[in-house]
Amino acid sequence: MSNNKKQRNKQKKVTITKKTDQKTILQWVCSWTVIGVIVIFLLGTGVAFMIAGWPIIADIFYVISGILFIFAFCRWEVAKQHERKRIIQILALIITTFVIIIVIIFNHNYFNMKPSELFSQSFPGFSFHALIKLNDVSSNHRKYIVDIGKVNGSRLSVYISSDNVFTFSFIDAVGEPHNIQLPIGSKGVPFGKQFYLICELGIDGQSTLLRMLIDGQEIKSIQLPFKVDYRNLDVPGGVIGADLNGENGASFDLYSTLLFETTLTSSAIDKLTKFHFKWHQPSGQRFAFNGKQWMRINRTGRRDLVQNNPSLQPTIMK
Repeated sequence: MSNNKKQRNKQKKVTITKKTDQKTILQWVCSWTVIGVIVIFLLGTGVAFMIAGWPIIADIFYVISGILFIFAFCRWEVAKQHERKRIIQILALIITTFVIIIVIIFNHNYFNMKPSELFSQSFPGFSFHALIKLNDVSSNHRKYIVDIGKVNGSRLSVYISSDNVFTFSFIDAVGEPHNIQLPIGSKGVPFGKQFYLICELGIDGQSTLLRMLIDGQEIKSIQLPFKVDYRNLDVPGGVIGADLNGENGASFDLYSTLLFETTLTSSAIDKLTKFHFKWHQPSGQRFAFNGKQWMRINRTGRRDLVQNNPSLQPTIMK
């Protein structure tokens, strides 16, 4: 009999030990440390999907992270032992729900914003400006106005396509083209008269923005839900009036040109547009490119234009 009692006592001790171990593991799994790591992971995944342009999937991760946070808070010993624990839990639920709703609203509204609204501030990137007049588009090939970058790398170009479509093109570091195209004429880019052209590429950390403006007004824009790599875009060595090899040039008059390694705000663009039209009359001094003439952006650190071959220099019109 005494042996049977001892065996039963051992079994009870073993059973009690197992229950204690299970409770400890559950407490560890539901601890702030573990749930905090999971919540941070879920929020990070949600941000990744938001940047990638999948807002609905991002919402799911945000909601799950909020539910896990409430669950951990309700199991928190400090909150459970508080004399007003029910009020505290309700407040935590309300605040967490409010934060998740704000995040979801931002998640959807941010990518519904027009690029023109996002350009209320400056972003890293490029802003090409030219006061020009298109003269001849009859050639049956690409006709470059500006070409910056590398032939087999990042490249930013403005050209008239072989079928006479005005094109602002950016090729990223992996060779993927991103284009804005407009017809030439009354419904698109002016032909035969002076206009102020702006082509911008902006990186805001969340997405990539491209837009084309004529006379200070945004004509067309695209927003890519990801950040392109433009770091290898080689500005010194770029060409005005032809492609990077000095071929396939366009016929146009160039009154003025500017290049910024950042986008400009709407107010800055408005001031520059007014300045150019005030100081550059259609019959004023300009460079006339005939399709075979071109100039290269100086590699010495100065951003002036050079052409050492006199036969390739554009004609200065006064």
